[in-house]
Amino acid sequence: MRRRKHCTRFELTVVKHQKNKSCLRSAVTLLEMVIAVAVVTIVFAAVLPLFRTIQNSWDSKQGSAETIQNGRVLSDHLSRNLSAAVKITAVSDSSVTNGYIEFEDNDANTLRYDIAASNYVEFGIVGDLSDLAGPVSTLQFTCYDVCDFDTPITDVNSIRFVKVQTTLTNPATLGQDKTFTAQTYLRTNWNTSGGGSQVTYEEFTEAKASPGVSLTIPTPGGVSAGDLLVAAVATDGDTSSSLAPPGSEGWTEINLNDLYSAVTLGVWWKLADASESSSHQFTWSLNQKAYGWIMRFTGHNTSSPINASAGQGQNSSSPDCPSVTTTVANTMVVRIGGFDDDDITVDDPGLSGHTPITMDVSGPQPSECSGGAGYIQQPSIGDSGTSSFSLTAKEQCRAVTIAIAPDPEGGGGGGSGQILP
Repeated sequence: MRRRKHCTRFELTVVKHQKNKSCLRSAVTLLEMVIAVAVVTIVFAAVLPLFRTIQNSWDSKQGSAETIQNGRVLSDHLSRNLSAAVKITAVSDSSVTNGYIEFEDNDANTLRYDIAASNYVEFGIVGDLSDLAGPVSTLQFTCYDVCDFDTPITDVNSIRFVKVQTTLTNPATLGQDKTFTAQTYLRTNWNTSGGGSQVTYEEFTEAKASPGVSLTIPTPGGVSAGDLLVAAVATDGDTSSSLAPPGSEGWTEINLNDLYSAVTLGVWWKLADASESSSHQFTWSLNQKAYGWIMRFTGHNTSSPINASAGQGQNSSSPDCPSVTTTVANTMVVRIGGFDDDDITVDDPGLSGHTPITMDVSGPQPSECSGGAGYIQQPSIGDSGTSSFSLTAKEQCRAVTIAIAPDPEGGGGGGSGQILP
């Protein structure tokens, strides 16, 4: 018969004590849980703002890129269509921030720009508008006649120059809104007393050599037979003895010179052919950086488009473009500059009262050069006066002023040939 095992009181006490210790080791106290939750909360409180900042920064950059793209598209659309207007029919006052403008095109359609209920700029034939770009918070049209760029007008029979200011709303929460300005001279409402039609600047193309011995500049895409093309090439160093346009393409030199062997500027003109080349290659003998551009004009005198010209060199942070004396009314005065180094403000030549055409640099340092241009209308015969480019530092510069004569018959000049693709 098996005997039952009896545990002593001491053994029972030891076993019980060991079980209690085991329970204590595996349990988590309320205090420990509170401390753990507090630590996690502090970590999240420190990290979450960082993630939020990164997200906001990304959204802001995306929003800015979208806003800039929309602004450029809108400015180009406004300039292109308004410059081709046949007649302005209605426009809002310059103080109105949700303004509008109506005008007729070559097909006798009445077109309109305004702000839709969706806060998008809309465009199209009156009664059938569609969203163009946005959203925007302001759309202001400021109009002037040909003789006074200080006093806004709304008389549709006198408007010759339109400035459009648009503020596009950044879609990002912390993004900044951006304001864009487009400005254009109109083909309509030109005062022809003392002259023919008005010369109109249309567009430009550009190219850069970094470095090289040639520069191929594309021909402006909208060119037609008879249009006036003016080319300018600025090179680093002295290339004045060799800088030249394509020999067989009909370019006529206006001015070509250097300053202190630091920078060279050449300017030429030609009338576009019916089968105009898609590009033009300018060459020189020394390996140098260069910036060049071709400007397209219409409404000019096709027999003698360059009425006057002058050039000079200076070492200055605000080099003067020389004056010229015109012999016909209603000329377009174009200022052209070539500058050693890159001490410029890109896209802003700084010519007071002028409409900018370009301001850019040949390429990265070292030994770069820059070039720029702008234009202004001169209704009366006589001295154009000087105007200064604005640089960010003192540099060697060459500057050329040309006056383009209008078509004496008012025929518009150019536009009779096939438009290039």
